Amino acid sequence: MIMTPGLRRAALTAHVVSSVGWIGAVGGFLALAVAGLTSTDAETVRACYLEMEVIAWFVVVPTAAAAVVTGVVQSLGTAWGLFRHYWVLAKLLVTVLAAVVLVMQLGPISFLADVATTATLSAADLRQARISLLVHAAGGELVLLVPMVLSVYKPRGRTRYGQRRQHSPRAASVRSTGDFHHLLSISAPALRPPALPSIPISPRGIGTCSGSERVPTWSLAGRSRSCLHRRTTVGRRPRFWRSPGCGGRRRRHAWRPCWAGVQGWSR
Repeated sequence: MIMTPGLRRAALTAHVVSSVGWIGAVGGFLALAVAGLTSTDAETVRACYLEMEVIAWFVVVPTAAAAVVTGVVQSLGTAWGLFRHYWVLAKLLVTVLAAVVLVMQLGPISFLADVATTATLSAADLRQARISLLVHAAGGELVLLVPMVLSVYKPRGRTRYGQRRQHSPRAASVRSTGDFHHLLSISAPALRPPALPSIPISPRGIGTCSGSERVPTWSLAGRSRSCLHRRTTVGRRPRFWRSPGCGGRRRRHAWRPCWAGVQGWSR
């Protein structure tokens, strides 16, 4: 099902925000991992690993889940599809892989946070686990840049499923309909009716009549009078106005007489 333009923009906005937020959260996690591994201050090390747990559970996980869900919705709701193009498929696989690795690292992150809460970590304590978190954070940051690059460049290439969908009768009918609308949009200006002749108006936009410009006109009441003062705007039909000398009130679309030579028109 193809989404409407408004819904498609909303889904695209949510996907971009969640993806960029995921990259930023992993970047903050990486900075804390570096600080926790290299710092010699026990309080700084403890604070780093406690904050890493908070960021992992309450920032990285929600943004990762939102990025995956909004990406799938964006693919299924547009003409790109989820399995029609290689770059979309590669982006899906990389994103899901990064999310799986993140879930697998939640256990070690919570373990280091618990150890930092109950004991003081020295430079040699749990060094392998701390290095592992640093390596996974750096690798995850690089991996998350791949879907971003794919989204920007969109390399060409269709999968076999995409090729079959492209040559299906339904796709052919959609393409023919699109060609028809394209030709119609090109030929539409030639099919438009000719423009109406312009009507001279005063600088204020109100028509004026002098004695020599009187045109015999019939009103709805059936009486022959002098002229009608007309005001026109682009894209709208003419409006007919009455001057103060014709009763002092302004009426629209009223075919009533207006005597010429009266000053002080009201808009």
